[in-house]
Amino acid sequence: MVTFKSDMAEDEVDRIFDAKYEYRELEKTDGSYIITVYGDAPFPDNIEGH
Repeated sequence: MVTFKSDMAEDEVDRIFDAKYEYRELEKTDGSYIITVYGDAPFPDNIEGH
């Protein structure tokens, strides 16, 4: 999950992330964007995010 600010329109930001990440959520609150990306762990015993 990453929070960032941009002057870009939400549909343009979403289009950019859509080209890179298959499973993601984009939210805009209080002038900031929050992108959450979902994907497989890089190795089987990864406990990151637990």
